[in-house]
Amino acid sequence: MTELVPFRTGLTLGQYDVVRLIERWREGRSPQTLRAYTSDLQHFAKWMMMPSAGSAIDGLLRMGQGEANELVRAYRSAMVDKGVAPATINRRLSALRSLVALAKEFGYVAFDLSTKNVRSEAYRDTRGPERDVMAALLDYAKAQPHPAKATRDVALFLLLGYGRALRRGEVVGLDLEHFDARGSRLSVLRKGRREHQWLSLDLLVTRKLQAWIALRGREPGPLFLQMGKGGRVLAGRRLAGDGVHKVLQAMGAKLGTVIRPHGLRHAAITAALDETNGNVRAAREFSGHASIEVLLRYDDNRRDMGGEVASRVIRRVAELFNDEG
Repeated sequence: MTELVPFRTGLTLGQYDVVRLIERWREGRSPQTLRAYTSDLQHFAKWMMMPSAGSAIDGLLRMGQGEANELVRAYRSAMVDKGVAPATINRRLSALRSLVALAKEFGYVAFDLSTKNVRSEAYRDTRGPERDVMAALLDYAKAQPHPAKATRDVALFLLLGYGRALRRGEVVGLDLEHFDARGSRLSVLRKGRREHQWLSLDLLVTRKLQAWIALRGREPGPLFLQMGKGGRVLAGRRLAGDGVHKVLQAMGAKLGTVIRPHGLRHAAITAALDETNGNVRAAREFSGHASIEVLLRYDDNRRDMGGEVASRVIRRVAELFNDEG
């Protein structure tokens, strides 16, 4: 096994160094990513039958390159055999690869993990709820009996959907100071970024946010707060990503459908492509995607280009079936 090189602090090699490694690895990541990655490391530790994530990573780093890669490949295979979603498997592998890469940067090991991701069909359905469903969801949010909750949920719905197509983590990470009502804009920490970016808002969205803040109160802290019994605003209690999911789950249940936060974003991006006649560059500015390739997938799904081509191609032999009714 490869011997780890400790940090130059005079400390002996041991668990403390791995804890520091994980602390450095956590720096600069969004709260949502940290929650997912923390859960991923715990899953890896459980699979290795180790008492903690630190001990599991310590054991991994003490292996040689071949042994470490063989172990992680076995971990991947075990998840595939259990039917774990490809996106989840790949995220867990990414967490391990990035940790080992940082250990290499710090001189702990001299190798990288080369275990590949499993194939994943991302963005298979990027259209999201239809317009009538989006309208019904908004009507439901507006009609809730508790004014503060109704006002909050409408503002949430708009930011996640047609109002700005923000990701769930981007919305729950907002603080009051990130909203500039006079400038009609939000300062958002977009996925994969380390600095906030000002995003313009339509005046309708600005007014709905102002209405929520009037009920929320102007104390500094999270923009979106949890609600207690009777629609009471819980000051200082940030609405978490799971809370957003529950809000939309309740909305969908009333309409007999399943609604997820990312579905609202999908619907908004598809609408953006409709409104701009397929201008993927403009839609990317709206959606905040790093790659234009992702928007091309949205555009293909929106227009069903494969279906259009299929209809044209079949005409070459369609006349052979005219007598079959």
